[in-house]
Amino acid sequence: MLEGIFRGLRDAHMRYGVYTTSYMWQHIAGSYRVGAPNWLPAGTGNPGDAKAMCRTTATGGTTWLVQYTRRFDFDLTCPAMDAVAGHPGPLWRYRTTTLQLGDSGPAVSALQHALRLQVTGTYEVQTALAVTQWQQAHGLQVDGRVDRDDWRALGAFKLRGGHPFWLSRVADWD
Repeated sequence: MLEGIFRGLRDAHMRYGVYTTSYMWQHIAGSYRVGAPNWLPAGTGNPGDAKAMCRTTATGGTTWLVQYTRRFDFDLTCPAMDAVAGHPGPLWRYRTTTLQLGDSGPAVSALQHALRLQVTGTYEVQTALAVTQWQQAHGLQVDGRVDRDDWRALGAFKLRGGHPFWLSRVADWD
């Protein structure tokens, strides 16, 4: 039954996690493991006890949140939720460069690599033809020149790496 629920959530592209204790999970799911994030209660009013729960798992997944209770419930984030900044990709440095027939250098090489062309470092007729075909296929202005809009479509403005939870929420930045 649990596998069906988790499969349905995955198929619906929904994010999910499990609030449980190791005892409850074992009692309900037995040895079944799911890679879902955990939210674990410490069972005490001590934040130190809760923070120690970050190193444990109930479901087999990573523990993202822990809880302790005094008069009210308090939640602490675990190190798994620490923001890890992404970094610019290999095209970032060329994002404001305009390329056209006759140009040469590392920006041309990066473009050729991104378009899966033979890398010569020279913006020759074959590169211009490939660029115009690529521009047409991506709904961009078809002029054979590579400008900021083309670099954006190639992903030059996207962050790479970083924490997957946060990365999916980061828009293009420039």
